[in-house]
Amino acid sequence: MNRLQKEDLADEFMPLVREIVSELDDGVMPSEDLMQEGALGLIAALDRLSDDRDEWGECPLEELIRHEVREAVLSAKDAYAELERKDQSLVAQVELLNRSIDRLTEESGTKPNIDEIANDMAIPQAKVLDILKLTGESLDDEAFIKPSERED
Repeated sequence: MNRLQKEDLADEFMPLVREIVSELDDGVMPSEDLMQEGALGLIAALDRLSDDRDEWGECPLEELIRHEVREAVLSAKDAYAELERKDQSLVAQVELLNRSIDRLTEESGTKPNIDEIANDMAIPQAKVLDILKLTGESLDDEAFIKPSERED
């Protein structure tokens, strides 16, 4: 199958891509992104068809394309949902860190160090440092350096 044939088939099957995307669109992921993933699935199907027709045998072209487009869109939705879960988890961790710092600062009158924050949050110091990096806090700030590492 040459490039022009693929382009013609892509144009022919774009309504099917729109139909599948519309069917799978739950409003969570932007529709434009779903459409793009569906188009990539269509291209993958056409490439696969021309590369290895024996694998699909007598499978109707529309079925092959429907399968590839559907898989591409569902895969993109899964990746998007996972990214959303990670983002929500990071936001929650930053909120907990901020509350811990505020509480410890209020109790002691000074900014807490890594050890104190880690103990308060019941997490390893390395995890506190990772969260601090996400917040943009300066890690060279004297208040965040472990007491054993301070140059007093």
